[in-house]
Amino acid sequence: MRDPFDGELLTQYESVYVLLEELGKLKAKLDKKQRNVKIWRRLSNVVLSVGTGARINKIATEKIRVQVDKLRIRISSVLETVEFAVEREEDEVATILATQEIKKIVDGLTDKIKEVGQHAAMFSGLIALGRLVFLKHIRTLPSNSVS
Repeated sequence: MRDPFDGELLTQYESVYVLLEELGKLKAKLDKKQRNVKIWRRLSNVVLSVGTGARINKIATEKIRVQVDKLRIRISSVLETVEFAVEREEDEVATILATQEIKKIVDGLTDKIKEVGQHAAMFSGLIALGRLVFLKHIRTLPSNSVS
């Protein structure tokens, strides 16, 4: 009787075994690339979240800067009116008119300062909310999926 494990069967077994080893190496390479893709996907999500937060911060800062510039203009107007009143100190009517004008401007200035404060508080809250969302996003990522 002939040995069933010699000749052609043994040759085919060895070639299949070599193919399986090659497939194992390719699988290891693909697994490594897949891990890298997962890491890059997470990193891009983080960068996207941070970029969004930075854009919100920039918009908020710009809006507050515009409002502060408007306040500077109003304060300059108050100072000009005060200078006018001081120069016309001997003219009682001009001084009274200048004082009334200063009161009006100060009232408007007070309202504008409150508005700037409200905007600053609102944007500060949005920034804090963005940070919380970002941290929550990081916390919910599975810790074992990168390994």
